[in-house]
Amino acid sequence: MIANTCSVVNEYIQSAEMDGQPLNTPWFTREQLISGETSELEMGSNPNKSWGCGKILKTRYKTGI
Repeated sequence: MIANTCSVVNEYIQSAEMDGQPLNTPWFTREQLISGETSELEMGSNPNKSWGCGKILKTRYKTGI
């Protein structure tokens, strides 16, 4: 994982890529993680309120456990 310009000031993700392809979700799969794909984050000082607001992650776990 590479976090470009990450600092105390630049703590918010502006955009993300997984192996050079845009990653529009704030999560990635276990398969992507263990396959060795490279994730790259562009960081900034203010939240990007339009990044990571699309698709919802569906889990196989029940809530309330």
